[in-house]
Amino acid sequence: MDGFARGVAHYNEVKGKSVKVLGWDTAKKDGTFVGGFSDSAKALQISKNFEQQGADIIFPVAGGLGGATAGNSIASKKSYVIWVDTDGYVAASQYKQVLLSSVVKGVDTSVKEVILEAAAGTFTATGYQGNLENGGTYWLLTMILQIWFLQNSAMKLQHLVMQLNQVRSLFNNL
Repeated sequence: MDGFARGVAHYNEVKGKSVKVLGWDTAKKDGTFVGGFSDSAKALQISKNFEQQGADIIFPVAGGLGGATAGNSIASKKSYVIWVDTDGYVAASQYKQVLLSSVVKGVDTSVKEVILEAAAGTFTATGYQGNLENGGTYWLLTMILQIWFLQNSAMKLQHLVMQLNQVRSLFNNL
């Protein structure tokens, strides 16, 4: 969440805006948590609380509980969702009308690296931290953003791509 919060802070600085990140404190490394991966009622309540505080984009870093958030976004028509772990547009297509993007765990990348290292005899049990740079996580744009791009001028698109690349570099430090 630090990378996401830093991306928002960078956006605010560059654009002179005051977008707020709800549910995460970068200084304390603490925030709003469901407390597990099975309490969809609590995930739904957290999503509703964020909307009541003015959230229009929710990033529910809670595995499969993203469905509660996305379902609420569809019903309330107040927010959009950044899906986590998988390509939400494929894995949770029933929510695609509210999915802005997905932050995907690059499990395939880490498994491939382990196999290559084992085959080369260089495997160690050293910890692995996936990020955008090493492919251990990646960011996908969904059709909502792609359609928006198509409806806007090429210049706006180029500018937004530059901004997305800046945010991507900030996500490298998650």
